[in-house]
Amino acid sequence: MKSIIVMALSVFFFSVKAKVLVISDIDDTIKKANSTNSVSVVWYFLKADPYVEMSKLYNEIKTYYESQGEEVEFLYLSAAYDATFNQEKWLDKHDFPFGRTILRKIGDGKTYQYKYRSLKSVLSKENSNDLKLFLFGDNSDQDPKVYHDIVNDMNIKDSQIYIRDVSTYATYWQTGWEVQKIPGLNYFFSEMELRDFEHFYYLSNDILTSIEAQYKSQKLIPRYTFKTLEKRIKDVECALEGILYCEDTAEMWAKNLWQDYHQRL
Repeated sequence: MKSIIVMALSVFFFSVKAKVLVISDIDDTIKKANSTNSVSVVWYFLKADPYVEMSKLYNEIKTYYESQGEEVEFLYLSAAYDATFNQEKWLDKHDFPFGRTILRKIGDGKTYQYKYRSLKSVLSKENSNDLKLFLFGDNSDQDPKVYHDIVNDMNIKDSQIYIRDVSTYATYWQTGWEVQKIPGLNYFFSEMELRDFEHFYYLSNDILTSIEAQYKSQKLIPRYTFKTLEKRIKDVECALEGILYCEDTAEMWAKNLWQDYHQRL
């Protein structure tokens, strides 16, 4: 009788474990794409370099939750058109966890409508009460609003949203510059900030050491993000100081802020 009770309890506790669903954008979230610059995006699209630490992070998420007996599923959702990118091959090459991929097709509409509709289709098939949802994206376009809206509209209680600040607008740089964030979302300028989010308490020393080393050598963030910061300085300050002054000093200003960021953590 005792063994039957133990078995029943084991089945019960296993059945109530949450399913972990990790949904990730691709361009400028896990692949360096320079989406904020329509001219050089083609060059970065052809290079297709990954954010290496994100591959490590995703694999540690998978390893940790599977060790807890939970089912872990990955979905890669991109607004890139499916005719232009072999996403499965790229993900496998750079050691991202296996998962289904959804890319935009001709006629799928604008980015917000396409991503919202795709997420609603996926999430409507899940039991929201037993779902632990991670959403990774960036703020080059619509990810923050799409993720915020879908989680609230579908009333998903256990969700975490992580947004890479490729626009440089969600990171504090200096007094007087507006910081643009949607409340409740977790923004990171580089993987260095990811270490401090409470949901990643289980990260191994290997990934923490790797992130810190890349941070100190200024290799976590692609160089094009520096140029985005320089452009932001011009956009914010030129109207105040005059165009000639701004053009002359923006690069040096950006260098000083860049150095400050790489010394602050």
